[in-house]
Amino acid sequence: RQLREGERRLRLQVVEERFLLGVEASLQKAQACEQALQQLLQLCHEQLGVPAAWLVIPDKRLALVAGDGIDAEAARRAAAGLWPDAVAGAGSPGRRAGLLWAPIGSAGQPVQGLLGFERWERSRFDATRLARLLRYVASHVGEVLNRSYDELTGLLAWPLFESELAAAAATGEGVLLVMDIDRLHVFNETFGREVGNEVLRHLASVLREALSGQLLARVTGDQFAA
Repeated sequence: RQLREGERRLRLQVVEERFLLGVEASLQKAQACEQALQQLLQLCHEQLGVPAAWLVIPDKRLALVAGDGIDAEAARRAAAGLWPDAVAGAGSPGRRAGLLWAPIGSAGQPVQGLLGFERWERSRFDATRLARLLRYVASHVGEVLNRSYDELTGLLAWPLFESELAAAAATGEGVLLVMDIDRLHVFNETFGREVGNEVLRHLASVLREALSGQLLARVTGDQFAA
């Protein structure tokens, strides 16, 4: 029995190390944000034996799924039901019958989204080990998002927008709109930088509503593009 248990633990360790190497290799590839996140979910499904893994980032309109038995809309509903617990839990992971989940977000920052493992009991890993791997993947999801989106406003970061712009320019179609906030320094100097940041966040929300469905980016400082 001891030999069999030792062999089982060794096999799990090999699978875990292969999974961790796969995640690191995926992050090193130059690929679009959504493609990188989808690949992370696929690794969870295939290598951890999770029947379905999903990721929902509401303010970026992202809902991705890998595996069977759940689609993007069902993932959105699941995330909406967990959202109050995620916010109240100050970033702590959670566990419900048939579901392990973890919030996406840096320490001290608002929750950006949720990562979930459906029917996790079917995995060869126990809840403790699987929860640790879930937190590991969630931290790397945050890394991918920060690489692709502006942390303050949630809009596309300039490098990603620039590549999209180059692709659009190749077709000869579309219109580029560039704008900035006049005298933003007055807010910063009079009321403090946090008020200036709130102005930037508010403009980003106005742009999302006014230009729904269009590519939006914070270029730098107080400059935006669509």
